[in-house]
Amino acid sequence: MPSLEIPSAGKIRSLIDCDPWWEPESQWHIDWKGAVPTLPGGGFIFHQARFLQPTATQALLELPMIPREKRRVETDFWREFEQVRPGILGALLDAVACGLKNLPTTRPESCPRMADFATWIVACEPALGWAAGTFLKAYERNRDEANSLSVEASVIGTLIQEIAAQGEWIGTATELLKKLSDLGGEDTQKQWGWPKNGRAVSGQLKRIAPNLRAEGVIVNWLPRMSGRRQIQILRAETVG
Repeated sequence: MPSLEIPSAGKIRSLIDCDPWWEPESQWHIDWKGAVPTLPGGGFIFHQARFLQPTATQALLELPMIPREKRRVETDFWREFEQVRPGILGALLDAVACGLKNLPTTRPESCPRMADFATWIVACEPALGWAAGTFLKAYERNRDEANSLSVEASVIGTLIQEIAAQGEWIGTATELLKKLSDLGGEDTQKQWGWPKNGRAVSGQLKRIAPNLRAEGVIVNWLPRMSGRRQIQILRAETVG
């Protein structure tokens, strides 16, 4: 299934240009080129800037394939849309009115990322015909899927999970690269984006550390000792 990222729905199909419907490539995009992962099995290359950053604000949407019998030409689609557009607009305005009424007293039990957005949708839930808590459950599932996909999209993500599964690991970034290379083998090391040195490993690891934490893997950068900065990797259940 194709997927979209909200609000930054841009994807790039090559390492040269962003899709023309999104935005022209700039130096900001070029600087990100070295860290754009390819999804396992091929497919689109996701825009690293929004996809993996710990501060990213996004929701992933999975778009189901349209069955053959339900496909239609665009002119027919828009003609039918125009017929129902007043009802759609009315439903949206009802939801907005409901949200404005409920927002002052709406407080989720726990605030997820994009807390204001989540609170607003919870306030609108009664007008959308959803039972209380429906949106937050769906949103948390979505965030979990985004974390999993972020780890899988990283060339080192699943290997870090393997290391954590073997028990606590402590070592320098250079030693971690050696460990990753041993686990991944030659084919993995030939993948585009494979880190070439310890500094590159540390940079990639910092980008996916929040996603790994959500998947139950803790990554810590320990205080420098004797001129060496070590990294600690372990499963969350072993902490404490």
